[in-house]
Amino acid sequence: MCPGPSSPRSRPHVAVAVSLGLLSVLLLAGLVCLGVHVSAERDQLKDKVTALTQEKDGLQLLLKQKKTCPEGWTMFRCSCYLLSTRDDSWENGRKDCGDQGADLVIIDSLEEQVV
Repeated sequence: MCPGPSSPRSRPHVAVAVSLGLLSVLLLAGLVCLGVHVSAERDQLKDKVTALTQEKDGLQLLLKQKKTCPEGWTMFRCSCYLLSTRDDSWENGRKDCGDQGADLVIIDSLEEQVV
């Protein structure tokens, strides 16, 4: 006599098939969730890259426009200094500075004098 569909021998195969089917469905659902999460993360990273690229471009433009000291001058705390070795009168020194678009100053700070 052959076992029928409801015999105890065929039930383990059905249980295994149902278990594998449920496991496959759960795995598929997990992969879909992971795909959605990765896609959202990628979109956020693209937005951040775009923002950082724009910020970098803006900073590079500012750097090109940044005022720097003329050749031979020294920068100290965002000011440019030309330390002259000429021995001349205050008036002539002031005129010479004015001709260069600068002002003649007395440096009192030891920190500035070391520059």
